[in-house]
Amino acid sequence: MKKLISGLVIGGILGSCMFVYAAATSWTATKASFKVMVRGEEFISENPAIVVEGRTYLPLRAMGDALGVNVEWNDQLRQAEVGMATKTQTTNSGSAKTNTGDADKGKTSWIATKASFKVMVRGEEFISENPPIVVEGRTYLPLRALGDALGVRVEWNESLRQAQVGDVTPSATIVPVVTPSTTPASGATPKRTSAVSAADTITVEMATVEAKAGDVVEIPITFSNISKIGIATIDFTVTYNAANLEFIEAPAGDIVKNAGVNYGSNKSEDGSIKFLFLDYTMTGAESINSNGVFTKIKFKVKDTAKVGENSIAISGDSTFGDTQLAAMKVEYKAGTVKVVE
Repeated sequence: MKKLISGLVIGGILGSCMFVYAAATSWTATKASFKVMVRGEEFISENPAIVVEGRTYLPLRAMGDALGVNVEWNDQLRQAEVGMATKTQTTNSGSAKTNTGDADKGKTSWIATKASFKVMVRGEEFISENPPIVVEGRTYLPLRALGDALGVRVEWNESLRQAQVGDVTPSATIVPVVTPSTTPASGATPKRTSAVSAADTITVEMATVEAKAGDVVEIPITFSNISKIGIATIDFTVTYNAANLEFIEAPAGDIVKNAGVNYGSNKSEDGSIKFLFLDYTMTGAESINSNGVFTKIKFKVKDTAKVGENSIAISGDSTFGDTQLAAMKVEYKAGTVKVVE
């Protein structure tokens, strides 16, 4: 619950710092390579935990069974209902399934589609920028957001490389997860705290490289002049020339702690990559407090790329906040992919 409250505070003060799905309605889902532990027991289901765009998703009905939370399908209202009645028995059709098979044993990847129906959690619509999805006819929800909505602790154990889902917090007030949009309305600007960080101005610099058509290149984004105060939250967008460059991936760099929980990157559309960081401990324990590489963007230079320079730059509004949620001063230096013959 602390994480839910902290996330909403940061969303309201510094602008949204959650993962962006933009207008996409389908994604590739891959079987999770790590364990999910629920109250000390490994989560095992015919429909496995999956990862979509860097976020862990669990099958809704199986997760409800593991937590003792009732999950039902309301055919009249065409919606999945979670925790809206005392769980007394297993009901059918609770995961809005369209077939009776499991997620094809032996497969490790599937196509996930955005759910076309509502999911109600204790009477409130479940709203998150990581939306409910359907895989092989089964409803999946993002683990962290569902845990927050139910008042259940969700932690990432880096040493054991596993997600851990704890007991329901008795004193928690259950509220729906409502995440502010990361795409502001026309003319809108993400809100920032009026306080300005005492930290020195951070330098964010993108590299410049030369490449030929067909080459794969990496563009490191390096942070320097980082003070002991540390960076607790980051939200920025990098733009590139999609006519000549094809985005491949942007993994976390060496200064990012607990990247599986705190870091996210996503190509929201051709020519635009969203980067997000949030120290979910909210204590500064996993803030960025040293100089180094934040991420390395990997591009393929298209075979049809024309000779010339292609700018890689931070565009639009960006947010850097310290551990006190004060806005930080940042100097940006663009990079370039120079295509040569």
